[in-house]
Amino acid sequence: MGKMRLLQHRSIKTRPARVINNEPDLDLLYYEPYIPEYLARQIFQHLRAELPFYKVEYQIKRGGIETQVRTPRWTTVFGLDETSKFDETGAVAIHGGSYRLQI
Repeated sequence: MGKMRLLQHRSIKTRPARVINNEPDLDLLYYEPYIPEYLARQIFQHLRAELPFYKVEYQIKRGGIETQVRTPRWTTVFGLDETSKFDETGAVAIHGGSYRLQI
């Protein structure tokens, strides 16, 4: 399977949405599952292979005692921030290569 072929679906067939609007100012369409099973595993494998996951670490001070905190879960950043890098074409550079999301 090509690197980007997985993400080039124009539409994904889902079950009908369940309308949830039983509270004031609540107007929600709930899709379960949001990502159909036939596609979920492929998307998971693609994201796990292509996105840079890491554990967040930081220092805190409580009651005068400094503590190093290391979060228990792996995380990644979706979107761009001040640490983002780009190649000469403007594509986001990840893992030494370029990455363009085409949906």
